[in-house]
Parts: sequence; C-alpha cells; structure tokens
Amino acid sequence: AYEADIRLPLWRSTLLLVKDNPLLGVGPGNFRAEFASYRSLEQKRRAVSAPVTEHPHNEWLHLAASLGLPLSLVWLLLLAPLLRRPHPSFFWRSAHFSAFILIGQGMLDKTLAEPPTSLLAMLMLGLLWRPMTNVRASRRHRPRMMRLLFIPVAIGALVFGLVTGVQEGLSSWYLRRGVVLERAKDFRQAYDAYLLSAQINPANIHALAYAGTVAGQRLHDPATALEHLLLVTGMDPCFGHV
Repeated sequence: AYEADIRLPLWRSTLLLVKDNPLLGVGPGNFRAEFASYRSLEQKRRAVSAPVTEHPHNEWLHLAASLGLPLSLVWLLLLAPLLRRPHPSFFWRSAHFSAFILIGQGMLDKTLAEPPTSLLAMLMLGLLWRPMTNVRASRRHRPRMMRLLFIPVAIGALVFGLVTGVQEGLSSWYLRRGVVLERAKDFRQAYDAYLLSAQINPANIHALAYAGTVAGQRLHDPATALEHLLLVTGMDPCFGHV
C-alpha cells in the first residue's frame, strides 16, 4: 500500500514549493500550473498518479502553497474548537465529531476543497465556534418577515444538502464500481457504471473522462468516446486525464 500511495511524494514536492514561496505562496488558483515543475519522478511512477496535480491531498499544504505560511498558520488557529472538549449534549458532540472527521480527512484528501463536504465541514466548525463567542441572536429585535422566512429557508437548505449529498454519494459509488469492473476487465459493465455516475451527477468530470477512455480504448467505439471527451474539454480544457 505504501508503494502505491501518492501522498508522501506529493507532500514532499509540495513542501519544496512552499519552501520556494514561503510568504505569499503562488497565489490562489495557481497551484496546478506552478506545481508542474515540482512533480517528482517518484510521484510520476505511482500507478495512481494523474498527468496533472490539482491538489496536494492535504488542505493545510494547499493553503501554504497557495497563500503562504503566515495565512496557513492563521487558518490552523481557526481549528482551535476541535481541541476543546465539546458540550456533553448529543448535538454538540455530533457537531464536534463531524467537524473532526471531515477536517481530519481533509488532511489526507480533497475533502475541504470540494462541495458538499467542504461546506459541511465549515458549517460544523462554525457551530463549534459559537460557544466560544459572546454573539447571541435576539428574537425581540428580529423582524417578523425574517422569522417567517427562516423556516422555509432552513428546510430548503436542509433538502438541498440532503439531495446534494445523495447525488454525490451515488455518483461516487458508481464511479468506484466502474474502476473495480475495469480492473476486472469487464469493460462494458465498467463503461455503463461510469456513464451512470455521470448521469447522476453531470458535474462529475472524472466519470465522463473515464467513460470516454473506456469507450475508445477498450470498446473501440471512437464516436462515443469523442462525444464524452468533448464534453470533458468543454467543462475543463486543461483537465489532466484527457
């Protein structure tokens, strides 16, 4: 597992990028372009290595590389509520546990860089900050219209989060199923799984790219492959897997 994992060589290369740009980083949105010259041979040899690296699979390293060490250290201070013992009630323990898991996973993957997990993590962290501040809402000074709108807005946000979470979960599941089937050389079923993943979540660019790759290289259907890959390049002309 160690020999196949991409993280250690990826983290070492990112630290070199941080070392060369310690104060201000390379700027927001510039990691992919600037990191290209830091990709090590060790990283390129890993079977799971993509042609382009968009994120170092560690949110603190990503912030340090993009914004510089000073701001990345400030960001770490914002995680202080995770070190505080939560209130014994089920609600606060659940918020603390959720934030801890999501942010902890963000130090090993892109959890804090992609919705909806990034939004959920920040929501949970914001809840944990509330007991540490003196800010309190007063119902007496809340306009009646705001009170009337609060419930439907809250329900709408909850439904949106639930639908988005289910959509992301199903799309991710079928994407992983496609990978397993492709490794088992069941290319037709793998293509169907990738296609279903893309249909469930049209923004899943990886599913479209993998469907196009399997259609072209394994099923020898260049017309279908071109259809998928054109959609991919339309979504992101610099997507590294095309």
